Amino acid sequence: MIVGPHEYVGRIPWWLRRIAAGGRVLAPGTPDWPIQPIDVRDVAAFTLHAAEYHLSGPYTLAAPIGSATFGDLLETCEQVTGSTATVEWVDHDFLIAQQVTEWTELPLWRPYPGIWRIDAARTRAAGPTCRPLDACHHHRRPARAVTPRPGQAPAPRPGEEGHPRRRPAPQARAHRPGDGEPEPRHVFGVSRGRGSVPGSAGRP
Repeated sequence: MIVGPHEYVGRIPWWLRRIAAGGRVLAPGTPDWPIQPIDVRDVAAFTLHAAEYHLSGPYTLAAPIGSATFGDLLETCEQVTGSTATVEWVDHDFLIAQQVTEWTELPLWRPYPGIWRIDAARTRAAGPTCRPLDACHHHRRPARAVTPRPGQAPAPRPGEEGHPRRRPAPQARAHRPGDGEPEPRHVFGVSRGRGSVPGSAGRP
């Protein structure tokens, strides 16, 4: 998955906005769940490198396996925004049972084995490196709409990520570690147009 400057889908910007909003933040899986986003600037650098050195054949572009985790991502979001949000990690099976849409309602969440185990060793051996989650720092200011250039069609997907589509916020019951009875709470608490805030009980 490619992130970084001029990203119009808004996956990392959504997590930055959600962390910045504070409160209880629902996070999928566990903090050590690996992810492999690659910055678009590293993709561009490899493209130029491949052209300069006449590389041929298939190359897979992804961060090294194990180089970052979902916990690293949200911790970086906290550092960038200065937020004091409380992150609550929720089991994959619970989210699936609540019919939370993978990849969109919780950006970057897809629990299938192997989804974040992409072998890009051949690409790394060719020379380029991969920066560590620098896209979070690039998006530390509020995201602005990407303006199409003359003759260019508008981006088809801005603002789609990170909120329920055409359905009310599901009510859920989830166990917290060490608790007795499960506690009722919202999985998503804010409707489209105001920025979805998952896992924040008591918000509109």
